[in-house]
Amino acid sequence: MKKILLSAALIGSLFAQDENFIEFGVGGINTKDNFSTNSPENISSFSSASEENEGFAFVDFYYGYEVNDKSTIYISSMFEQIGLGSKFITDIGSFDIGISAGLGGEEWENPFLTNTNRAKTDVSEIGAHIGYGFSLAKAHNAQLIYSYSVRSYDKETVQDSLKRDGNRHIIALENSYTPEFGKGKFTYLFNTSLETYDAQGEASTYDAIMFELGVTTNITKNVNLTMIAGLGAKEYDQSNPVFGKTIETDISSLVGVLKWDKPFAYKNFYTTLKVGHEEEDANEKFYDKENTFTILSLGYKF
Repeated sequence: MKKILLSAALIGSLFAQDENFIEFGVGGINTKDNFSTNSPENISSFSSASEENEGFAFVDFYYGYEVNDKSTIYISSMFEQIGLGSKFITDIGSFDIGISAGLGGEEWENPFLTNTNRAKTDVSEIGAHIGYGFSLAKAHNAQLIYSYSVRSYDKETVQDSLKRDGNRHIIALENSYTPEFGKGKFTYLFNTSLETYDAQGEASTYDAIMFELGVTTNITKNVNLTMIAGLGAKEYDQSNPVFGKTIETDISSLVGVLKWDKPFAYKNFYTTLKVGHEEEDANEKFYDKENTFTILSLGYKF
């Protein structure tokens, strides 16, 4: 599975604005990740990951059916996650309840093996979420989301304290603010998330926090630019038996999305260019990660 920044998915959801759409794209991703199956099958030491490049194609879509003027049921796909859900409006705000599943992925049975071929294993993740949308002012919109998922590995050969089967809990708050003093030309974004991954092995259990700040603006009538930057941290619960230390990681990210609506006057069509970079700088270089991607896509709204 290609690891694409969550920020890009969130920006994509801002573009959709509950409109039905289908989007086709191609992209390229450059990664440095010892835990990815794109990394070499055989490693000789616990050094930093080597650079790997991969091209890919994808299809994203959203289709919602209005049951009545206050409720909608939908099916969606975004960055290899497919979901089913329902949205409904009440007097106290809007709610979004749904389930989701990954479309399949692979990881190493034991990423810490050296001087021998590492074997791949299938990984699956299924979950559910509930979101609450509200507004604190005329220019403000917010979404509070709780998601829970179960991650399963078909086979693992790591030590018991490094077992990765587990449950993921995420609480996220997404805010957008469009001040009147800027004549509505700029929308400012502030997102924060707390994640707890409760794995079978304490050395694979972690807590993470992420803060993101961004802005979106219309460059022309039909061209929109969104930029969002993030800082965060991840800390594992127990000392890693391979390295004799508890792994701690600093996270940074930057994502930009350029959207061209109605290109060449083609009504209902749009094109997007998404670029992003994320780094995880750990206190053990084997855990260092980098991820840079570019995606060019064509979408149709209906």
